[in-house]
Amino acid sequence: MKFFKTVIALSVLAASTSALSLDNNRKGFQIGIGAGAGKLVSQRSDEGVLEQPNYVDQFGVNTTFRLGGGISEHFSLFYINNVGWSADEYGINTAAVGGMAAQLFLTDSAPSLYVIGGGGLGSFSRSTAYTSASYAGLGFMAGVGYEIIDHVQIEAMWNQTGNNINLENYDLTMNSSSFGITLNYVWY
Repeated sequence: MKFFKTVIALSVLAASTSALSLDNNRKGFQIGIGAGAGKLVSQRSDEGVLEQPNYVDQFGVNTTFRLGGGISEHFSLFYINNVGWSADEYGINTAAVGGMAAQLFLTDSAPSLYVIGGGGLGSFSRSTAYTSASYAGLGFMAGVGYEIIDHVQIEAMWNQTGNNINLENYDLTMNSSSFGITLNYVWY
């Protein structure tokens, strides 16, 4: 619910301020989506406490969503949700980081190399036909990218989460990471 209130507030701000219009300048309002391939790795510290396996290492799909704004042509701040997805015989696995991120471009316009990093809520979840389990904690992300032409970016991103879990008298540690290469489109 808090996320949707933030999205609505940013949308209203963007619509009411000419400085935040979609005018093909990185400075101002930005919204972007992306998808690509990735790898998800997760390790849980238990040995047979839960019925599901304690280790996941699979290739899958990565998706990204961002909403925020450019402070200048070189620097942007935004909310980002970066998710690695995979599937196995036990169900669907996701490793995600959602939070604030910063992006620094090396040039004023495309083509341009950039670095990106951020942190927030990190999670790993597994959903089967009958049950689902989700573990949440702190998450961090870091990556590099290249804006090929205006609005079109290719990005390599690494997510890391670490979660301490108390589950029916068992203390577990869940460490998840995902690495993905995505093709993104950012409206600005």
